[in-house]
Amino acid sequence: MPPQVYVPPPRSPEAPAALEALSRVPGPSPWYLERRGTEIHTVNGALRWASAGSNAQAAGKSILQTVAGSAMAVTDFGCYVNAIASHRLLVWYVEEAGKDATLQQAMRFRVFDADELRPIHDLTAAFKQLGSRSRFHAESGELASIALSTALDDGDHTVTIPDAFRDG
Repeated sequence: MPPQVYVPPPRSPEAPAALEALSRVPGPSPWYLERRGTEIHTVNGALRWASAGSNAQAAGKSILQTVAGSAMAVTDFGCYVNAIASHRLLVWYVEEAGKDATLQQAMRFRVFDADELRPIHDLTAAFKQLGSRSRFHAESGELASIALSTALDDGDHTVTIPDAFRDG
């Protein structure tokens, strides 16, 4: 039997632009968000990332906050955030469901309008919203969301990408 060589299918013509945009993000939360250059600019001023603290509920989480200290969003471990337009945030992370042999994973992509983010009044409740199903919490501002399975067969797959993922 001759050796079998895997030849991946050709990439979409839009793939290079998407991969380039994702590659500009230095790394996941919490390690890379809490540094210069990760500020989010809104009509109400700049939002900055800060550590949520080191107690059991806050460990590994980052808070997107106003200059006055109001929490606008919270991330858990392994969340990527990038500004894709002047007022839009692209957020993505691995989403998991099930365990062991029934474990299912997907990459969850979400777009938020940073101008529409509103303060989180109960951070403890927000922390409880985070976990393997969601690594980002905001109480408002989500424009669109899509999950892409990590277990697709080889070949072409049709995916409808919401308009909110495009610049605008």
